[in-house]
Amino acid sequence: MTSTLIVGAGSAGCVLAARLSADPDHAVRVLEAGPVWPSLADLPAELLDPAHLPVGPESPVVWRYPGNLVRGKLIGGSGAVNGSYFVRPPATDFAAWSAAARSSRWSFDAVLPTFRALEHDLDFGTAPGHGDRGPIPVLRTADPTPFSAEFARACAAAGFPERADLNAPQEPVPWTRAWSPAPDTASSVDPTAASDIDSAPVADAAAGTGSAASTSDHERRRTTRADSAVGHPPSNADRAVVGGQAAAEFGGRPMAACSGAGFGRVPLAMSAGRRAGPAVTHLFPALDRANLTVIGSTMATRLLLRGNRVVGVEWVRGRARGRAYADRVVLCAGAVESAALLIRSGIGPESQLRSLGVPVVLPAPVGAWCTDHPEIGVEFAGPAATTQAVALEYLLEVGDLELRPYTPMFTPGLRRLGVALMRPESTGELTLVSADPAVSPRIDQGYLRSATDRAALRSGVELAAQLIGLRVGQVDDPWLRAHLGTSQHLSGTCRMGPAEDERAVVDELGAVHGIDALTVADLSIVPVPLGRGPQATVVMQASAIAESMAV
Repeated sequence: MTSTLIVGAGSAGCVLAARLSADPDHAVRVLEAGPVWPSLADLPAELLDPAHLPVGPESPVVWRYPGNLVRGKLIGGSGAVNGSYFVRPPATDFAAWSAAARSSRWSFDAVLPTFRALEHDLDFGTAPGHGDRGPIPVLRTADPTPFSAEFARACAAAGFPERADLNAPQEPVPWTRAWSPAPDTASSVDPTAASDIDSAPVADAAAGTGSAASTSDHERRRTTRADSAVGHPPSNADRAVVGGQAAAEFGGRPMAACSGAGFGRVPLAMSAGRRAGPAVTHLFPALDRANLTVIGSTMATRLLLRGNRVVGVEWVRGRARGRAYADRVVLCAGAVESAALLIRSGIGPESQLRSLGVPVVLPAPVGAWCTDHPEIGVEFAGPAATTQAVALEYLLEVGDLELRPYTPMFTPGLRRLGVALMRPESTGELTLVSADPAVSPRIDQGYLRSATDRAALRSGVELAAQLIGLRVGQVDDPWLRAHLGTSQHLSGTCRMGPAEDERAVVDELGAVHGIDALTVADLSIVPVPLGRGPQATVVMQASAIAESMAV
């Protein structure tokens, strides 16, 4: 009999499987919808190359969803195809997380030991708050590309401080925007017109943190550009101006003076030129255990329940169908597929279940809340890179904005500076349009509903224009909508919180409220927007939940 059945061998699933199978008396079975290779030696070389992002239209190892959303579909999940970005969220985010979960278990002080145990930081391993004995190698680029180096010089010239270690522990500050955005002078986007926003073309603006990099003519028209090479900030006479306000100041306050603003080299999960995703660091080293079985190309389609207790799953593999039973089931299929599996199994919003013809097992707000990082890609003419590099070597943080100078040319001849809003007020919703597992869910990101979010993105575009020395004209609401992309960081579809929280699906350890023997351990349970990309967080979270199960 299987002790724990894990659905999904992505980032969270790899960590759970490795930790739980460390007990030889605990039988672990993992079902992965994508391909699984029998050993690290069999893994295709391109999947170990951190400069290679196998997420384009031809890739066979990703899920594809409407709205240009993609997720990894293979052993290692998105952690096997992303840009190796491994940056911890600041303490502020964990304070918000703890408040939402009403539990100190997710405070920064509580999670820091897990972060330390996971990492082998090759640059700061002996520094306070770091580790040098964990399975995940972390380093920063020693020899950045010319574009990355020039971006760093531009940030310094604009007055932003350089932060040597973006993963250094920071004291928590109130979880609010730390700077005053430009006034919301445009109003052409109706905050309630979600369908209109979602139907807008979505630019692929964040491949360095997990998105696809499409270079079709249709895609290229959706990203702003100007014929200007990156350089030092322009003079006041040449400064890009949007809405009559110079990019140097926002709300009368210099951007560089904003609390927490700064730039630095991106911590990367890699070593010796190889991507170090969770399959490499956790699951492959454990595959020779007799009590661990990992099965690929197998999709869980429905949970099996006896009353309110989960006892296994139904699965499909090509034309084969079957059932797998276990004492406990842990969902690690990602923010889209974990939520979809719950709803197909009768655990979800009651009205949605009835409209789908799915028998109601337990009404729950699955998919009713979710969040992501909206991103604008500012493109401009520049020289082609002479060498391949990881997608993101430097970043600049200003309040809730993250500016990303991508090293690949997603559009031939054009460099890209991403402007991502990391803590949006706008939230989204995931719903099923069919009970058929082959039909993709509908994901309404809810981007641009909030006037505050729109103003923040406008401010970020102004700053990007200043840094790279170009003019972009008026950035009004239609402009934002036309150039809107996603960072591919969907989270929160199975939100964490206490049982009395009407938005909560799981408790502080991921156990589904009202259902026995069922846990969710992936990014879908994070209850707040994260101020950094999620890879380091999901690995930490899975490790903490695994430890609680192993006790």
